[in-house]
Amino acid sequence: MSTTRGCPLTLFSDDDLWVMRPEESQCDRPISRTAKELRDFAEKAVKTAARRAEINYQIASTFGDCVYSEEIYDTCRLQPPDLNFDEEFGRKVAMETSTLHMTIEMENMLSQNATLEDFRSRKDLYTSVCTSGSLDQHWQTFVGENRDIRWQFYGDQRDRFLRIYPGIQDSIEECSRNSSEAPFRTWFPSATSSPKDVIIIVDSNHNEQLPLMQESMTSLVNTLTRYDFANIIINGKAEYKGMVKTTNRIRQEMIHLATNLNPNNSSRDVIGSFTRAKSAWEYAMNAGNASRCVEAVLFLTDSVLQDQLLEDIQNVIKRIDRFRVFSYSIGPLADQTNSWNLACQNKGIWTHFKTVYDIWAHISDYYNYFSSNEPMEDVIWSEVYQDRYGLGPILSGCLPVYNTQSAHLTLLGVVCVDIMEQTLKSFHDYKEVYDSMMGGVRQCPAIQLNEEQIEALRTGDAKCSRLIITNAKQTQQYTEDALRRLADFALSSYQRIHTPGTESCPFGVQVSEVCRKSPPVLTIRPNVSYPQYLLRDSTVLLSVEESQQLDKNMGNLDPQIPLFTALCLSESFVPSWNGYAQVAYHYFIGEKLDSTCTRVFPDVVFGKDVNYCEEPHRDERILRIQKETDIKARLSPRDFMIVIQNTEETNLNLMKKTIQTLTRDMTPMDTIGMVTTGGSHHDNKMEFFTQRNEEDFLDFIQDLRFAKETRTLTQTLQEAFYVLRENTQNCLPVMMLLTDAKLDDDLIELFEAFTETLNMTVFVYLYGDAGSLDDTKQTAMEIACANNGAWDIIYSESTVERVENYPRFLSSDMSNMKTPVWFEMTSDLLLPSIQSNPMVSCMPVVVDGSFIGSLCDVIARHTFTQYNDSSQVLHSLRNQTHQCMRDYLSKEEQSELRRNGVKCGTPRPRGLPPGGIAGLIIGIAIVIVVIIVLAYVLYKHQDSVSEKMNKAFRSLKHSRRRPDSSDYIDGSFLLLSEDEDRYY
Repeated sequence: MSTTRGCPLTLFSDDDLWVMRPEESQCDRPISRTAKELRDFAEKAVKTAARRAEINYQIASTFGDCVYSEEIYDTCRLQPPDLNFDEEFGRKVAMETSTLHMTIEMENMLSQNATLEDFRSRKDLYTSVCTSGSLDQHWQTFVGENRDIRWQFYGDQRDRFLRIYPGIQDSIEECSRNSSEAPFRTWFPSATSSPKDVIIIVDSNHNEQLPLMQESMTSLVNTLTRYDFANIIINGKAEYKGMVKTTNRIRQEMIHLATNLNPNNSSRDVIGSFTRAKSAWEYAMNAGNASRCVEAVLFLTDSVLQDQLLEDIQNVIKRIDRFRVFSYSIGPLADQTNSWNLACQNKGIWTHFKTVYDIWAHISDYYNYFSSNEPMEDVIWSEVYQDRYGLGPILSGCLPVYNTQSAHLTLLGVVCVDIMEQTLKSFHDYKEVYDSMMGGVRQCPAIQLNEEQIEALRTGDAKCSRLIITNAKQTQQYTEDALRRLADFALSSYQRIHTPGTESCPFGVQVSEVCRKSPPVLTIRPNVSYPQYLLRDSTVLLSVEESQQLDKNMGNLDPQIPLFTALCLSESFVPSWNGYAQVAYHYFIGEKLDSTCTRVFPDVVFGKDVNYCEEPHRDERILRIQKETDIKARLSPRDFMIVIQNTEETNLNLMKKTIQTLTRDMTPMDTIGMVTTGGSHHDNKMEFFTQRNEEDFLDFIQDLRFAKETRTLTQTLQEAFYVLRENTQNCLPVMMLLTDAKLDDDLIELFEAFTETLNMTVFVYLYGDAGSLDDTKQTAMEIACANNGAWDIIYSESTVERVENYPRFLSSDMSNMKTPVWFEMTSDLLLPSIQSNPMVSCMPVVVDGSFIGSLCDVIARHTFTQYNDSSQVLHSLRNQTHQCMRDYLSKEEQSELRRNGVKCGTPRPRGLPPGGIAGLIIGIAIVIVVIIVLAYVLYKHQDSVSEKMNKAFRSLKHSRRRPDSSDYIDGSFLLLSEDEDRYY
């Protein structure tokens, strides 16, 4: 038997030797000899890590427990124990462990000990962290095998954390950013997304949403890769012809456009933007500048989308069946309902960016949509970019990690390895290898996703299979979106109504009224507990007088009167109301100073058995509806102080009627107080003018009896000022002075002293003899005009109506109001006997700065309470706060409101005390007497004076000296000229 042993067929590789050597005899880590060798080694590391991550995810999700390290270290708070400076990484690193760059949500879940168990409440997050933690051992091995390898990391798709090896400690600046950048760096979209053709459409209209819009644009641009083609259309203007390949230079150009974005201050051109998107796509197809894989429109808007606008967009998009639309509602005021509809109707996904944190959380949600439908074998190399951890220009080789057990490959995250560009350039074969790394060809998805698969990718409120409304929050949002759309639509409707030459309402002329003595036989609406009948249209509630004027047809009205505008404008809302989910009654309540028009949908018709249609109940009901839904009063609530100084019994009834007229415009949001000659109402307190308090107050006025004057008007006003100052709760204090007493000038100074702190508006009404006294009228004028109010003379019942215009002085600026006002009522809007506690949401209709009316939705309480989240939503709605929207009229605008005869005039000269005129006359008389006496004395001593003057002149002429005391004669200085014959 031969004892000779043969040589081994192959020599041991460097990798084999590295494993065979004990730790104490290890050689230095090997280095690559060529760029190709380094690239191949890095790709091997990435592929191994990706396969291991997918296997470990299945294990962790199946068994529920993590078999890897329970310790958690993060880059900001929990420092790993073995941080030491490493020359190759240029900073302190932990070679024994990785660290997590976590989101705020994850940090808030950590306990003081910080273990994996802290994430147990979130099974998906627990599984993801466990899966990424299993890569530590693998990463350590590959760093040990090649010292040219730098960072190895895993970026999570769903929870946006980044696990990086070796472990590091972030700088304070990086930690303050509080967000993982995993989805935003160039390596993430490069690895996850198949080639796509993208057109970004930006509809920016509001300055307050500009920062969020810019951040959204920038983040979306950063999701594009060198494999994509794109264009960007901003407010109707396309930046490129066709589409361009999104190289790093093109992406930087687009980011520059985002940084310099200006909101559209003229008319919107959304349809034009989509039309240009269609043209750009067609041009790109013909020119060959497209990937031809997946076509998508990313539509960003911060405004409402009208139903008609949505329909017009659909007409453009349907010409290109390949378009997918991803819609983004930017900011809290953007339309959500129709943006959601737009995405659902076009195989896309809707996302709402309320804050910048939403961008970080959801910007990458559409990666799954564009990811490949089959596992990838080839590592994708990113373009060169700056390492955030200080290594300079680097390249990342990456592969996506999928949940391979799901029906459709679901993206879990991305695993990568970094190589420094400087290292790659040090090899002789750098250019050839680099070109091959950058020249990889990405394949289109094997199949396009069907609707079922797309729906699986949508989450939460973005799901299209959900009902329109499934919870209380969606009820709120749906209502607010609808109101904003209608308020915006009202502008174009108003312009159509008032187009020159328009003689009839373009939306229809027939009007059905709520009050009809013989309604047709109709079906009562189910689940509505009050006696009403419903048609398929809307009905209008009008005062008896305006109903007679209308006579069922708008053709009977003058198109120039406010009633015609209110009726015609509200008719234009009916088609939209008809298309909305019936969660509410929809109302339009016209400006109460212009008309009594109230339109309601669905139709409500009261039969003859309802006494609310009879006088005066009908007008009272209309007034109550207008008061309850008065948006101006809710945004600029008022504190009314009524002051009565009654010295003649004959004037008392006229004052009572004036107060009844004044209170007709006061609302439940206002407070009211009253001080009379005999004392104050409600013990120096002011009460909210609720319906019950209104009834009590008017009863008090009705029972008011004449009493002899017990104190002066000054004393009465001082008490009124005190009560108003101590009880002011709102942003618009108002004083109304009703007096038949003479007004002295000292009252002007009294008002000046108090109005400096109260900033109130003052109205003065004169009765009886006071209205015929010129001085009193002058004082009333000066007090009212100095305090942005008005004054007038009330001498009969027919002149009481002069006080009705005071609300026009109490203006509110609602032109910038973007959010509907919510409030709760105790009873139904039409029938107060039904205690239903509905929630009401109202939005003003403002055209060219003028308030036209209110759009309101009245929602039954049970519509909210049927959902689990109703308590939280109702609490937030009841506790809404709004900034005071008081607006001051100019002097010219105030003057137009005052009737002729009571305009503001020139104030009298001020500054003389009481009795000052008599004192002035006496003083002037004394001066005249003194002058006469002096003149007489001078006349008697004329010769002696003349002689002294001549002597003084001769002396000055010869001496040329300066005058001294001797040149004063009888206390007067003589200015002498060189001509000795003249003196002055």
